[in-house]
Amino acid sequence: MLEKLPNFIDTKRFTLQNCHLKGNVDLAEMSRLHDSLYNQDGTVEIDWHFTINEQHRPIITGNIQTTLNVLCQRCLQVMSLPIETKVALIILNNEDQEVPDNYEALILTNPETSLYNMIEDELLLALPIVSYHTDCSSNQYKTLKADPEDLKPNPFKILENLKN
Repeated sequence: MLEKLPNFIDTKRFTLQNCHLKGNVDLAEMSRLHDSLYNQDGTVEIDWHFTINEQHRPIITGNIQTTLNVLCQRCLQVMSLPIETKVALIILNNEDQEVPDNYEALILTNPETSLYNMIEDELLLALPIVSYHTDCSSNQYKTLKADPEDLKPNPFKILENLKN
C-alpha cells in the first residue's frame, strides 16, 4: 500500500500492465469536495485494479473508503459520515462507444489523467443529498414542550361544527 498516491497516472498503460493501486489520498487535495465538508481532515483509501475485460476494453474496478466530517442538516452539529463505495469504470475514447451494464463511462481525452479527480468524482457521487443523524440528541427544538396556556384558540374551530 502506498502512503501517498501519485496525482497523475497513465490509465491506459496501467490497464495494459494489469496494475493494482492501493493507497491513501488526503481530503485536503480535493477542492471540489470542500464545500460539502465541515473540515478537510482525514484521508481516502482506495483499492483499484486496472485491467482489460473479456471484450478487450480497459476497465477500473475496486473500492473507496473514508470517513467525512459533515454538518447534520437537522441539528447543525458535526457528524462523521462513513463512505464505502464500489468503483466500476470503463475507459472510452469517445462518447459513441457502448457502455456495458454495471459500469460507468470514463471518457479520456489525454492518456494521462488525474487520479485525485477520479477519486473526488466518485466521492461526490457517493455523498448523500442531505446528511443527518438518525437521532439528533443535541437538537434543542425536539425537547421543547408547548405550554397549554401559551396556545392561542384556533379561529377555525367554529368551522368544525359546520361539518356535521
